[in-house]
Amino acid sequence: TDVSIKYLSNFPKLTKGEGEIEINPKKLNGFLSSGLISDIPVTEGKIQINLRAPKKWFAEIEFVGKGDNRKILELLDKKPINFSEKFSIDTSKVTGTSASRVMLDFPVRLDLTFDKLNFAALSNLENFGVQDIIDGVDLSKANMQFSLTNTILNAKGRGDLNNIATNIDWKQNFNSKGAVEL
Repeated sequence: TDVSIKYLSNFPKLTKGEGEIEINPKKLNGFLSSGLISDIPVTEGKIQINLRAPKKWFAEIEFVGKGDNRKILELLDKKPINFSEKFSIDTSKVTGTSASRVMLDFPVRLDLTFDKLNFAALSNLENFGVQDIIDGVDLSKANMQFSLTNTILNAKGRGDLNNIATNIDWKQNFNSKGAVEL
């Protein structure tokens, strides 16, 4: 009860954590029933740190965060994920709320880089908006399902583009130039 833990050096601590931890010489398993990352309530958390080879530890982290989209995206805007840099979204222009399941898989290293991190997020976005999402175009009042990995973004739902109700189906592959489908 009321446990704090630092899980990635550039990310804020998990605080007010409640759950269980199991430890043996080759594995740490943690199960989080509730806690906070910044002001974001998190639940359904788990962390596994496994020794896969001598001095080769790997971590798998999963949790559900619910709250303000701006705060959630600001959390994901820390190294090594750097959300806004990779996906060209200014987090200060984001509105709405969401429930998001975040999954991370990475080698435990002090010099962790984005290319060594496996990342996925699944979100239900409510009243989502981004001012100037595309040159001169604002997205508002969007209710969407959103999935994101290191390389692919998918968003599907309904929202307003410059106050015009629109069905949205956005697919983007970050490994291909010009690979945006709207």
